[in-house]
Amino acid sequence: MSEIFSKRHYDIFVSYAHSDNDGGLVAQAVNRISSVYKKITGDQLCSFFDTSDIITSELWESKIVKSLHNSKILLAFLSPSYVKSQWCRKEWEIVAHEEASLREDIAFPEHVGIIFPILLHPLKRGRFSPGDEAFVAETERRQHFDLSSEALSQQFLDIHIGRLVEQLVDSIDEILRLSATQRITRSIVGYPDTVIIDYQNNLMWTGFLSEQPMEFEEAKAFAASLSTGGFTDWRLPTVDELKTLIDPNRVEEESKSEAYPYLEPFNALR
Repeated sequence: MSEIFSKRHYDIFVSYAHSDNDGGLVAQAVNRISSVYKKITGDQLCSFFDTSDIITSELWESKIVKSLHNSKILLAFLSPSYVKSQWCRKEWEIVAHEEASLREDIAFPEHVGIIFPILLHPLKRGRFSPGDEAFVAETERRQHFDLSSEALSQQFLDIHIGRLVEQLVDSIDEILRLSATQRITRSIVGYPDTVIIDYQNNLMWTGFLSEQPMEFEEAKAFAASLSTGGFTDWRLPTVDELKTLIDPNRVEEESKSEAYPYLEPFNALR
């Protein structure tokens, strides 16, 4: 991943064919989404919405790609023009690749994704090449929001936008939760000899994980039998030693998003 998911600046990256924004149609939808997001969460939606008329390879690489990697969700406003746009397809492909990496990295479920397809104009009458048809088939494998009828009448109904935003918020929260609770595992899986040293408390922790939960006596025997990281004198920590892992200033603040608000260096591999 190019950027830790929770640290990404933009909540959404708006991907659209610029010809579809005639009369401000896409802008209208984004404004309504932002308004409903504010009502639901109380926070301002941070969006990357590029309205430049001219796109060059240099501009795309320097500006668009960087913003894609710094966004949590891709809102893809689908239309025949979107399908035929090389730039839109590239944006989709980049995020689809990152989504696959995230899915493997933190194992979030299939119903959760970071691409939200929004049907702005029906695709059934599009004049598509075989490559275009394959991309259309890929978009159809995802659950999408059909705003095409509202788009034709220039009316975006709050009930549709509300459902979209609720799922968007739920997906971001779910990925943040999984990312937070699994980040230690993500850092050390595949590195059983990893040793994390806490010089402040004069403690040493192993990155070796058991494959299943254990009762206390079983865990005690498991720790005593470990020979990893060049050491053989491993043991279970005491309650006070476990407390040194937790940042007390973040327990209440992050109680809804993180099961264990770890202190550094225990929330990242050092």
